[in-house]
Amino acid sequence: MRQRSLPLSILLLLTLCLIWASPAQGSAAAPGKQLIMIELPGLELAELPGDLPHLARLAAEGSVGLMPVPRRIGSGENSLGDSLLGKLAMGPAVTVARDASGLTYRRLSAGRTEIIILRSSIPGEAASFRRVFGEYAPLPGYRELWKSHDRFVGRLMAAEDSTERTFLLYSCPALRHPNPALPEPRLATVILNGSGWGGGVLYSPGTRRKGFITYNDLRQAILHTLNPASRPSIRLKPAAGSWRAVARSRRPLLQNYLVRWPLLTGYGYGLLGVILFLAAGWWLRLPASVMRVPAWLYLYLLTFPAAFSLESLLDPIHWRTIVGLTLALTAALFALCYSMAGRDMLRTLALIALFTVVLVCGDALGNGRLGAKSFLGYSVVTGGRFYGIGNESMGILLGAYIVAVSVLLPKLGRSGRAALEPAAWLIGLLLVLPCCGADVGGGITALLGLGMTNSLWLKEPLRLPRLARLGGVTLAFLALAGAWDLTFGRETPSHLGQLILAVQVHGGAAFLTMAGRKLAMNLGLLTQTPLTVVLIALLLAIPYLYRHPPAALRKFIAGNAAIASGFTGICLTALIGFLVNDSGIASAALTFMFGLGMLFAVWIRDRTGNAGPPETGP
Repeated sequence: MRQRSLPLSILLLLTLCLIWASPAQGSAAAPGKQLIMIELPGLELAELPGDLPHLARLAAEGSVGLMPVPRRIGSGENSLGDSLLGKLAMGPAVTVARDASGLTYRRLSAGRTEIIILRSSIPGEAASFRRVFGEYAPLPGYRELWKSHDRFVGRLMAAEDSTERTFLLYSCPALRHPNPALPEPRLATVILNGSGWGGGVLYSPGTRRKGFITYNDLRQAILHTLNPASRPSIRLKPAAGSWRAVARSRRPLLQNYLVRWPLLTGYGYGLLGVILFLAAGWWLRLPASVMRVPAWLYLYLLTFPAAFSLESLLDPIHWRTIVGLTLALTAALFALCYSMAGRDMLRTLALIALFTVVLVCGDALGNGRLGAKSFLGYSVVTGGRFYGIGNESMGILLGAYIVAVSVLLPKLGRSGRAALEPAAWLIGLLLVLPCCGADVGGGITALLGLGMTNSLWLKEPLRLPRLARLGGVTLAFLALAGAWDLTFGRETPSHLGQLILAVQVHGGAAFLTMAGRKLAMNLGLLTQTPLTVVLIALLLAIPYLYRHPPAALRKFIAGNAAIASGFTGICLTALIGFLVNDSGIASAALTFMFGLGMLFAVWIRDRTGNAGPPETGP
């Protein structure tokens, strides 16, 4: 019996040893991860040549998006890749390797994770690009570089192994800025292809726009790809859409951004020239008959912000179209307001202001779709804002609203005056709500500035209890906006929601960092032109002069109480906007646009008794 059981015991022991030595099916080694970053200098990914079949396949089967490149990232070879590597902090130094075909690449390994960066310049070339008609064009040797990248990708795609590969392709052809002193805008086309990145376009809840992502989105997506245990605060995801349409929109967006500097510079100098002429005429006491023409011209120039918003529906990018369409829209709007106002200057100004207010508020209800391509709005190329109402539009809105009410206030009855406070709350709510204006600084400016202006109109003293009440209302609206963001918009948080989430993680340091960044931006804007010093002096002087007016000013206030109160309110609103917004000097300057027109119109009316022929309008 013992002799029979001995072979069975040996067989059982051998079986146990084999089971112990063989890897369990459920504990098989996880496949390695490989990230391949490829920069394609000078290549428009929307127009991939036919001799790059593997790169074209990556684009067709991957997810495509446009990404503003932050200025802190250099423009040299592999600058974006190096920046991403710095965030990954994998430890080992980068090594240089060469494949079987002689293509040089850089490799970074840590455990079973490997990152490969393909070379993006031609050896021996000091200048990577040459300028052709204002654009950067790649040197002839780059076509061979693209082909070598394509062959490298083909070999990786044909490899039969268990490695999980993720491809990151990016290209950022630049356009020369019309002002050589300003940095050239860079809007990169990014393609992600790999596990979880199917065909279509990239969507970021942080931008709320299909096909548009931020550098932070891409960095967190790469970190999550290499380490699925990481929890990105904003999850980049693929979405249905045409990748070629997204890639082709890159150049029009850049053109829209580049035409702004000469267009707005000309517009700004035109406004400034008319203002200086009218100020000189007032100082020299020129006849009102001489001053009417520049005054009417100034009112005509005030129609441009509304025209810029309207023509963004057509998205013109060629100069002839832009100039023709702008002149046609401004002429039509001015003629309409002029005829409806019975050719009266103040009433014409009020109608232009009302039209502007309605247009900006309507755009806020649509989360700022018009402002994205308006020449006076924000631009996705800068990466500062992708939705909502920008500070420029906010300044124009508040200035236009105060002017319209100042002109129409004498005709408002008791019910109209009672509606002033709810109207201020409504504008503040439109600006601060994440699903509308998504402009926290603008909401604070509106609630405090318009609240103070209401007190001036209604002759309520601006004492501590009134100011405390305005502060309480503002905090309540901010709390409402934050609750809205964290309840209904947690997947797509606005700047306010992102700040609240950051404070929850990092404490008060996150708020101080945000405040310091905004302060640094404002201080930088202060040094760009000496006119900012004049503007700040005006902001500080006018409230003081209102409280302690000289004899001539007392006479003006006595005869134009609502208008004087309104202009003082504009100064207070502009000062608050300057303090609480990151581009506050710009919003403060634009707040004065309509206010100066109101002063010029009143001055001419007082000199002549009427700014035009007798009123025949409504």
